Amino acid sequence: MSGITATAAPTEAGRSLRLKVFASNHKLFVVGSLIFLAIILVAILAPWLAPHAPDKISFSEKLNAPSWDHVMGTDKFGRDIFSRVLYGARTSLTIGVVVTALAMLLGAPIGLVSGYFGGGVDTLLMRFSDVFLAFPPLLLPIAITRRELARHPLGSITTTIDDGDFGSSLFD
Repeated sequence: MSGITATAAPTEAGRSLRLKVFASNHKLFVVGSLIFLAIILVAILAPWLAPHAPDKISFSEKLNAPSWDHVMGTDKFGRDIFSRVLYGARTSLTIGVVVTALAMLLGAPIGLVSGYFGGGVDTLLMRFSDVFLAFPPLLLPIAITRRELARHPLGSITTTIDDGDFGSSLFD
């Protein structure tokens, strides 16, 4: 007889016990996961949870304080802030997923090439990565955006009237 032994397949009770042990040992992970799942759920259900259309402008209701009709109040255009936050979660999650996917699609091949060839190729790719890591996280996207706007015929006007208020004070 060979030295191979058969093991029983994990049972539901065994999986449940391991899950309970993991949850009891990693409380912060569980809390963070629940919050993240709640945000995903709210983003998916935003069209049904939002009490008002997020882009509906009502100048008669501008800058209203929180009330039963507008849970978080309204902004300077009379748009419901709570509805905008719910719909904003969809945009934020979409951007996060896309950026993470792009980073994986670009970073994994670069890492594979660097690891396979090593030496000079590794050094060259590392210096290229160091250039991007040398900039503060928001400086590079701002510089790229500004460069692209400068190429656009109305670039300077676009940056001035980005949200339609013609550069008014932050606390209007």
